[in-house]
Amino acid sequence: MKKKSNSQQLMLLIVVLSILAVVLVYMFVYKDFQNRAAAKRSSNQELQQKVDQLKEYYENQNDYIEKIAELKAEIKDSMKQFSTLAIEEDIMMQAHNSMTSADKLVYTAASIVAPEVIYTVPAELFAPVKFSDDENDKFNSKQAMLFVNRKASYVAQNDYPSLKVMIKDVLDRPYKTMITNVLFEKNKEYNNLQGTLEVAMFYVPVYGEEYVPVKMNDYDKGLEKLFKLVEEKEETEEE
Repeated sequence: MKKKSNSQQLMLLIVVLSILAVVLVYMFVYKDFQNRAAAKRSSNQELQQKVDQLKEYYENQNDYIEKIAELKAEIKDSMKQFSTLAIEEDIMMQAHNSMTSADKLVYTAASIVAPEVIYTVPAELFAPVKFSDDENDKFNSKQAMLFVNRKASYVAQNDYPSLKVMIKDVLDRPYKTMITNVLFEKNKEYNNLQGTLEVAMFYVPVYGEEYVPVKMNDYDKGLEKLFKLVEEKEETEEE
């Protein structure tokens, strides 16, 4: 009877040890295998995604190259509306051009403020881009693209047709210019309009169109008759 009891205890111990062995195998072998398999599947999925992405790039590379070329051309074309500079002489000649087109337009003051950088495209964005094989291409300069604003104002006396000429001449300026404020009121004493026209002249150093300095050598200097031609002055003196 005692031998039978020992045999049963032995069998129970074997069963318990077997269960414990299965649990240990599951926890330290099978579970670890599952974790590694899951990690491998995840890694394979990531690699497959990269492979699919590279495959898409390869299959569409001609389209990408064409699109990049179009974007480069658009950037270059958009820069044609900007000069590389705007200075005091520009607003003086702008005033002179308007006065030669409008009989009743008289400027009493003109001013321009210091340059203000309103937006910057970092140089880092240009560094990896090659716009052309031309070493002298300004778009290969790898410099930051600065959008600069110079605000100017004109104080004038005119009539309504002359005011329209004044505005038109500003808007006809070959480079990016914006009228920011127009404030004129009627002067009953002189029966004309008096007021201020404010403009913003934008330019982009390096990447804009090459700045062409205005020539003011033909104009007299001083506070009186600021825009009077020297030739006209000499003819008057000879008479």
